[in-house]
Amino acid sequence: MRKTSLNFNRVLILSCVLVLLGFGAHSQMTVTVSTDQTALVNQFLGSGITLTGTPTKYCHSNGTGYFYDGFQTTCPMDSGIILCTGYASFLNRDVTFTASASLNFGSYDAQLATLSVYSITDICYITFSFIPDYDTLHFQYVFGSEEYLEWVGSVFNDVFGFFISGPNPAGGSYSNQNLALVPTTASIVSINSINTTSNSAYYINNYNTGTDPGLNDPYFTCDGYTVLMDIGVSVVAGQTYTIKMAIGDVSDPMWDSYVLLKSSSFSSTDDTGMPVELTDFNASRCHKDVCVNWETQTETNNDYFTIERSEDGIHWETAGIVDGAGNSNHARKYEFTDIMPYIGLSYYRLTQTDFDGKTTVFAPVMIKAADNTQRELIKIIDFMGRETEYRPNTPLIFIYSDGSRERVLNFEDQK
Repeated sequence: MRKTSLNFNRVLILSCVLVLLGFGAHSQMTVTVSTDQTALVNQFLGSGITLTGTPTKYCHSNGTGYFYDGFQTTCPMDSGIILCTGYASFLNRDVTFTASASLNFGSYDAQLATLSVYSITDICYITFSFIPDYDTLHFQYVFGSEEYLEWVGSVFNDVFGFFISGPNPAGGSYSNQNLALVPTTASIVSINSINTTSNSAYYINNYNTGTDPGLNDPYFTCDGYTVLMDIGVSVVAGQTYTIKMAIGDVSDPMWDSYVLLKSSSFSSTDDTGMPVELTDFNASRCHKDVCVNWETQTETNNDYFTIERSEDGIHWETAGIVDGAGNSNHARKYEFTDIMPYIGLSYYRLTQTDFDGKTTVFAPVMIKAADNTQRELIKIIDFMGRETEYRPNTPLIFIYSDGSRERVLNFEDQK
């Protein structure tokens, strides 16, 4: 049984991260254009899924492909497949490059037409059928666009959707039901629904305007994009489903948009019979700390919980450990206070460990902590933890009077 709550030295952890970022800041992801829809789908498929039949594709010959080494840039995933309204090969261009292919490919798609009243062109979609082994379907994606931020709020609002059809375990059937929605809402994901002012917790600015902490990465072309988005939908094990993944330019053929689908993330999992039935998990700002709360309905053979935090939803570190109840058949509430949270957007997740060492990782939550305008900067340290003065083109850590620390990537030569 573990009883000690762990808090790690943030400076040392950030130093390691900064070393990696410092050497990789100017690296490029690898992009390969491909028209082989079966190979593309197989790259996307993960465990618990059986592909049935041959996938179909309707895209410009340059509209699909693979990418690797995404973590060498600000991309929230390391590898995956690309669907876009222009050239897939533009994805790893300098962020100042204007990806605007103006292909005028395709003029109508029945599913995309349900998402916009305006004309749609440069259509690209892949459709495939599959059989899930278990009762839940999961996958992950990122949406990015060259239309950020200039065209937010306009009619130039490119659309995409993940349209599923098949048996609904709650009754009836899914009929081209769009899964690409802003979490906990009925709004489709687009530049108008996720940006600096709308649902900003899900938005990353890649083109530094001087007022937003974007990294201005020169080798990931999208001016703005979403965080890594998770989709989960209930399905019936052993039944056949069809999913269509589509994207299109709205109102004009310019300013390309991209959907990136994470490699091997399209999977089916058994969410029943877990050792812990988690009924609630949330993180909230409490003064300069972050308060994490969760509730279980039942617990079986539960040793302890690990609370993890992340700046990007990809790379995780342990914030603390809380003992589990072992075995319990009634509701139990837990809480943990993270006294060393990240500034700004961050993520928290819960990992449960059995007495036999088996683990279950639950879905993360996001929190956007506002900066404390009353705090004062008291010290600057470099990536080796040494006190220093402000230096341009150098990754630094700012230490404030309230005890908080902020990573600063001030590459002025990229502005």
